[in-house]
Amino acid sequence: MIRSITLAVLILGMSPVTSDAEPPEPPEPSGYELWVVTEPAEAKIEITSHDVTYYDGIKLASGRYKLRVSREGYVTQDRLIRILKSTHTEIFRLERVAATPADD
Repeated sequence: MIRSITLAVLILGMSPVTSDAEPPEPPEPSGYELWVVTEPAEAKIEITSHDVTYYDGIKLASGRYKLRVSREGYVTQDRLIRILKSTHTEIFRLERVAATPADD
């Protein structure tokens, strides 16, 4: 079998497969982890730009995402983030809603 392969290489003028070229890059992982840290800690986190439900460490493809963080008694925050080729952590610090004076 080796002789027939060698003969085919010689007849067809092909060169044997030997290369000093770098191997191809590994494929992109199925996604990059997104972690959202909120203050206060029990805030609701939503990814409003895509039809996915947020959970700690969710894997998302590289790209742009709109996040919404809310909690009763606090001002809701919306933010556009960009996930590149690594784990991404985003920090939200919510402010309390200003108290309104009671009607007298």
